[in-house]
Amino acid sequence: MLIAMVVAMIAGGWLLVGGSRSGAIRVPGPIDEPVLNSETPKKEPVDAVPDYDPEKNRPKVIPQNGYVSSSECRECHEHNHQTWFDSYHRTMTQVPSKDTVIGDFNDAHFQNHVSGHSFRMACDGDDFRITMYPPEGEKDTHPISWPIALMTGSHNMQAYWVAGKMGRTLSLLPVMYLREEKKWVPRTSVFLQPPTKHHGLESARW
Repeated sequence: MLIAMVVAMIAGGWLLVGGSRSGAIRVPGPIDEPVLNSETPKKEPVDAVPDYDPEKNRPKVIPQNGYVSSSECRECHEHNHQTWFDSYHRTMTQVPSKDTVIGDFNDAHFQNHVSGHSFRMACDGDDFRITMYPPEGEKDTHPISWPIALMTGSHNMQAYWVAGKMGRTLSLLPVMYLREEKKWVPRTSVFLQPPTKHHGLESARW
């Protein structure tokens, strides 16, 4: 019965794909491989958060309604605590440091040839930064540099969050790092999402 319904839908010229009506079956095309840009752009970047303060710009935990931290559970639930501690759940969201960042911030360069933006990753101690340069031709647009506030992910990939002008609300950068492949890729190549031309920061979507 189900097969007959699918055949009838295709024969009728439509198929629901991602909640939208389409005239044909959409076959996803190949993902373009990004290229590394070894040339450092000449324009000096603008600091997006000149008065960045980790204690003021990062989200913070506010215990309420009986909440206690994981350290409080350890005494009575040592096995549960240990299995959680050994898992990737513990390292899902972390503060940037040499021990937690898996992305290549050793003066690495990456270019998204779809959007035209290029990026430079650098670090100084535990200060990790990503600078985004505008596509060629946008002469009036300055490069913007962000300090990394938090990271999400540690198993297969890692996403990087930066502070903006909205207090503790963070924004997701348009590049991510794949751990196994050891390379930077566009955010739009990692997450399933509707077709979009948005290649900049994405705010408040955790």
